[in-house]
Amino acid sequence: MIHNMIVKGLNEKYDYNLTFFHDINILTGRNGAGKTTLLKLLWYLISGNIERAIDEIHFRYVYLSGDGFELEINNEIVEDSTHDLVQIKYTVGSDSKDALVLRSMKRIVTKAELEQIKEYEDIDVINRVIEKATDSSLFFPTFRRIEGGFSITGKGKRNRYSRINVEEALNTVSNELSVSRHKFISSVSTSDIVSLLTEKYANISEETNRLHTELTNYIEEQINENVGTNNNKSDKTLLDDANNILKRIHNQLNYVTEQRETLLKPFTVLSSLIADVFQHKGIKVTSVITLGEAKEAMFSDALSAGEKQMLSFLCYNAFSDNCPIFIDEPEISLHVDWQRILFPTLLSQSQTNQFFIATHSPFIYSKYEDREIMLVDDRGGF
Repeated sequence: MIHNMIVKGLNEKYDYNLTFFHDINILTGRNGAGKTTLLKLLWYLISGNIERAIDEIHFRYVYLSGDGFELEINNEIVEDSTHDLVQIKYTVGSDSKDALVLRSMKRIVTKAELEQIKEYEDIDVINRVIEKATDSSLFFPTFRRIEGGFSITGKGKRNRYSRINVEEALNTVSNELSVSRHKFISSVSTSDIVSLLTEKYANISEETNRLHTELTNYIEEQINENVGTNNNKSDKTLLDDANNILKRIHNQLNYVTEQRETLLKPFTVLSSLIADVFQHKGIKVTSVITLGEAKEAMFSDALSAGEKQMLSFLCYNAFSDNCPIFIDEPEISLHVDWQRILFPTLLSQSQTNQFFIATHSPFIYSKYEDREIMLVDDRGGF
């Protein structure tokens, strides 16, 4: 959870002192107020991309605090006789450090260069400490989902190569910016959603198979323990023993059923939401995985642009927990009715995630007036 942020000189003109809410934080303001820049800065700092924050975003100073960590960066150039330096202070648990990081030509220097200057801190070390402390996050940029169809998903040989090139480019961007469990989301159509749900379903299937194997072994043990021990027992004793065995097996069966339902809960909640929200009532993700009603389910890559956006938010939210989620302009491609229900629906999934969004949509920010953070007095837009 992220608590506070102080930033000075953002885009060389804005100073902000912000306290964040535990559930949803809605950044509003006219174009140029720094909403997207602030989202990027927040995510870069917690996701192991501090060097990108220093290199890409104009700010003099930033302080950030959250569960178990504090981070402070003085980005005004500190000069010694030969080098430009950035001052970074951080506290994670009981570990505190005040470091100078070498910067040259407005970039963080490479490891090879740092090896020659031992007295300065390695930015990668600081990144690892912070990203482990913050654990996980998701960032949805405005270009998060490039629509399939048209020439990039055609049937010709040339078009297949075009799709591969577009998909590879987006995957490259995503992989370059993603660090460990901090994910940058960009994809063609629903390919990332298919990968996400396939991975989660496989993990759940493996775990449920393990539980069923343990249940089978437990039943065999209970039976085998009593085989050959029934000689000279009265009928009443034998009946009592049998009832006790059945009771223990029944209790173990209930335990396995509860564990299986817990594991499948994200899929169960997703299926219920799909049936309630989507016109099609069912979405076929793969030949094995269907969300909602299987009868007449539509394949995910045949959904409309807005449906793909909604599906993406629902799926990533379902499989994240205690995770900061950053969304730039969530209203993209969404009908106003879905803009109204988007965050009530996401919050109803009860994943205790913390949302940071930048929006111009009154259909979104009017639902949460007490969670709106106006960066400037003028919202612009509508």
